[in-house]
Amino acid sequence: MESPPKCSNCRKWLIQRVTDYADGSRIINFKTPDGVGHCEHLKVDTVESFGCNEFVEGHEHVQIMGQKSGSPWHHSHYGVCPDCSGVGWKCQRCAGTGKVLYYDDGYIGEEQHRRHPNEDKAGPPPIPRCVDCQREVDPNWVACPYCGARTNKPDEPVYQTEVL
Repeated sequence: MESPPKCSNCRKWLIQRVTDYADGSRIINFKTPDGVGHCEHLKVDTVESFGCNEFVEGHEHVQIMGQKSGSPWHHSHYGVCPDCSGVGWKCQRCAGTGKVLYYDDGYIGEEQHRRHPNEDKAGPPPIPRCVDCQREVDPNWVACPYCGARTNKPDEPVYQTEVL
């Protein structure tokens, strides 16, 4: 009887999810321990030799979740303040708003000055531009008002072909 193929040769077995940036940096969003991977089909972590009936040939074990412009510190989103848990009462970090900026590089902002430490070294982030007409756009817009192109369209996941 033939043994089942190994998970380490299956395309559905991931060891990392990453985000790449135009400046060459890479942020690892998810990583499994050595010798273990996450099976996308079973939705559980398995060892390399586990094997299953849903095997798909492939050695792409690093999923690139997106490719963003600039550097990781140029990208942020608002979230609940970690100091006051969103209450905001007399909180120095969120200045009473209950929300702070979470940057892709791991830095948690504060609302009093609203500056990332890298802004002093490298200057402010570049002005966002439309991917089609190259006009200046607001980062919160869903579509460019000039040409109609989507500005927040997520990138399709790309699988890296090198084995780490």
